[in-house]
Amino acid sequence: MITLILVGAAVAVIAFYLIYIAALLAHVVGKLNKILPAVGASGEQSAPIGQVAGAINRDLEAAARALHATLPPDLTETNGGPGTGYRAVSE
Repeated sequence: MITLILVGAAVAVIAFYLIYIAALLAHVVGKLNKILPAVGASGEQSAPIGQVAGAINRDLEAAARALHATLPPDLTETNGGPGTGYRAVSE
């Protein structure tokens, strides 16, 4: 008889926790339903940035080429790759 009471108590505790988890998940789903439309809208609003960034990069590359053309001949580009700057050649 005591075993049945203990099994019943264990089942009740497990059922309580499952109901609690279901309520918690329902709350999370409600919050996600409020957040997801805003995330989608911000993604749609930021989509044109790719086109603008490409135009900015082209303008910056043109400016870098123009500046490089104005450098005196005693300056050379470092071997570090693009964007690493310039250094004076030792005399």
